[in-house]
Amino acid sequence: MQVNSAFGAGLAGIQRGMQGLQASAETIAEANARDSFSMNKITEAIVDLKVNKHTVEASAKVIKAADENMGTLIDTLA
Repeated sequence: MQVNSAFGAGLAGIQRGMQGLQASAETIAEANARDSFSMNKITEAIVDLKVNKHTVEASAKVIKAADENMGTLIDTLA
């Protein structure tokens, strides 16, 4: 059923995004802000944080849409 695959894709996207958020946060926490290489790493990690935030938000919307579609199907069949 397509709703199940949408849920699966949404959950996978949230997991991927959360893992990316954690990795970016670790990079920022470990960086030494005194040298330019670390500043570049911090900047990249901040950009990655934003990208992963949007990944999680978009995946949550996929799950919400799948949930709404499932509700519509149940209402139609009832």
